[in-house]
Amino acid sequence: MIKENLAKIGLNDKEITIYTVIIESVKITAQKIAQKTGINRTTVYSTLKQLQEKGFITEDQAGASRYFMTTGKTELQEVYRKEVQKIKDKKEVFTELIAEIESLPKSTSYSVPKIRFYDEIHIKDALYNQLPKWIESADTDDQKQWWGFQDVSMPEQFEEWFHHHWEIFPDDFGTRLLTNDKGHEKVISEKITDERRQIKYLPNSQQFTSTQAVLGDYVLFVITSSKPRYMIEIHDKVMAHNMREMFKLLWEKI
Repeated sequence: MIKENLAKIGLNDKEITIYTVIIESVKITAQKIAQKTGINRTTVYSTLKQLQEKGFITEDQAGASRYFMTTGKTELQEVYRKEVQKIKDKKEVFTELIAEIESLPKSTSYSVPKIRFYDEIHIKDALYNQLPKWIESADTDDQKQWWGFQDVSMPEQFEEWFHHHWEIFPDDFGTRLLTNDKGHEKVISEKITDERRQIKYLPNSQQFTSTQAVLGDYVLFVITSSKPRYMIEIHDKVMAHNMREMFKLLWEKI
């Protein structure tokens, strides 16, 4: 049990071996320690020095030989006090370090995007699984809107998901999307009724065949009008900001 506790407070194997020999012997020379432990004398002396510096042993030089013995209760309590102080000092340093890191200006000019590709088989599951993450990443008013361009084939193919989307969408969230087909959008808007869903028709946009949308820190590109169908998700704050600003400008001009 003593050896286990010594290990827990940071003594290494040689320190533990030599310290326990000193405890058992009460008073002992380095030569005797070397004989009992099988550790060479040079290592014994260096380890004894470490134990002295840590406050676990003391040296008696009153006679012709140098004897080593354990320190008393008072000295061990001082060792404990010093270790506690070290922990307090480290806590203060870490607290200060964290504050300094938090105060550093965050770069808005460059970030490394995280890109995920979903093939046709996995698009539906990804829409359901990732939606809470997209919502969670939006923390300002303009981020709480879907901004982008919606190809009408997407709500046609994933109508159930769109209903689910509006069921879990927070009350202060909404959509401002451009679309490429007035006729189809009229049918869709009759099926998906929510006043927070704002759609504008983008003239001469028939050549747009993919959904491109931004929510929070995520950008989505979804191909549903032709095969192979797929979705690309980009998690990048800088890219999301720039695409959102572009679609906001388009929205204002239409």
